[in-house]
Amino acid sequence: MKKLSLTIVLCLTIALSFGQKKAVSDANREIGKMNPNFENARNLIKGALVDPETKDNAETWFTAGKVEGKQFDYEKTIKPLQNQTQDTAVMYGALKNVKSFFVVSDSLEMLPDEKTKKVKLKFRKDMKVIMLANRLSYLEGGGFFFNNRDYENAFDMFQQFFDIPKMNMFEGENIAAKDTAFAQYRYYAGIALSQFGDTAKIISFFEGLRNNNGYKEEDVYKYLSSLYKQTGDAVNLIRILREGSEKFSNEPYFLFNLVDLYISSNQGDVAIAMVTKAIETMPDRADLYNALGIVYENSKQDPEKAKTLYEKALSIDPDYVEAIGNLGRIYFNRAIEAQVAANDIKDNQQYEIAKAKAMDIFKEALPFFEKAHQMNPEERDYMTALSRIYYALNMSDKFDEMEKKLGNQ
Repeated sequence: MKKLSLTIVLCLTIALSFGQKKAVSDANREIGKMNPNFENARNLIKGALVDPETKDNAETWFTAGKVEGKQFDYEKTIKPLQNQTQDTAVMYGALKNVKSFFVVSDSLEMLPDEKTKKVKLKFRKDMKVIMLANRLSYLEGGGFFFNNRDYENAFDMFQQFFDIPKMNMFEGENIAAKDTAFAQYRYYAGIALSQFGDTAKIISFFEGLRNNNGYKEEDVYKYLSSLYKQTGDAVNLIRILREGSEKFSNEPYFLFNLVDLYISSNQGDVAIAMVTKAIETMPDRADLYNALGIVYENSKQDPEKAKTLYEKALSIDPDYVEAIGNLGRIYFNRAIEAQVAANDIKDNQQYEIAKAKAMDIFKEALPFFEKAHQMNPEERDYMTALSRIYYALNMSDKFDEMEKKLGNQ
C-alpha cells in the first residue's frame, strides 16, 4: 500500500508539473489567436508563476509579460481596425504590468545553465523590442491616469518610462540619451506622487527635480520650501530658499520668505544685509524697498526708517498696494499711540490739544487705507483699520458700512 501510495503521489506531481508547462504553452497559443481571451490566458499562466517546476523558468515570466503586452496591442491597434471601441483603462492597465514580468524573466535568463554553465538569452531580444516599441506609450498612459485622478498609476507609468533604460537588458545602450525633452513628465510624476506619497518620498523626488532641464524649476523650489516648512526642517528650508533666491532673483517669494525667517529668529541684521544686497543689483524694485521697510519696522523697531523705505517703494510704483497699506499702518500706529497718550492727560485743555493731534494723524492714515482697500477689497486688515479710523473720526456712516463688510453688524 505504501509503495502504491508513493507511486500515485509521484504520478500526480509529474502530472501537475506537466500541466503547468502545458499552461504556459496554452497561454502562448491563446494570445496568438485573432481575438484572444486575455482573461483565459492570464488564468492559464497564473498557476505557472507560483508552481515550483515552472516559477523559475524564464519562459513563464516572459509569457506572462507577453500576455499583458498583447492585450495592450490588441486594445490599441486591433480593436480600432475591427471598428471596436478601445477600453483605455484596460489598455494602459495591461501595459503597466509588462515590465515587472520581463524584469524577472531577464534575471532568470541571466542565470547560467546548470549543465553547461553558460548563459542563454533566449527571450531578451524579444523583450527589448517590446519595451522599446511601447516606451512612449507609458507617457501616454501616465497622462491618461493623471487626467483621471488615478495618481498612483499615473506615477507608476511615468516612472516606468524613465526606469526602462535602467533595465539590465539595456545596459550600455544609453537609450535615454534624448530624454531631456521629457522633463515635463518628470515634473508631472512628482505632482502625481504628491497626491498620495509619504512626505519623505515626495521630498526626495522633488530634490531630484531641482535640475530638471529648467522645466518649472521655480515651482519645484517653491514646493520644496513648503514641504520643509511643513516638516519643520529649518536647515533645508533655508538652503532651498537661498538657492531659490539666487537662481530666481526676479521672484521675490524666496527672498521674502528668507526675510520672514530671519525676522522670526531675531536675525534682523542678516535680513537687512540680504535685502540691501538685492537692492544694489536691482535698485528699481519697489518690492525690495517694501521688504526692507518691513524688516526695519518689525525687527529693528524703527518706524521712521521703515516709513522712508515705504515712501521710496511708492516713488517707484505708486500703486504698490502692500507699501500703501504699510505706510498707512505707520500713521495708524502713531495715531493710536497719540490717542493713548492723550487719554492719560488730566488737564482738559491739554487733553483736547493732544486728542486733536491724534485725530490729525488718523486723517493722515485714512487715504492710504482707503486706497489700499479699493485696490484689495478682500483684505481684512485694511477694513479693520478703516473701521477704527472712521470710529475715531466720528464718520458714522462709513463706520457702519465697514462694520457690515467685516460682518460685525
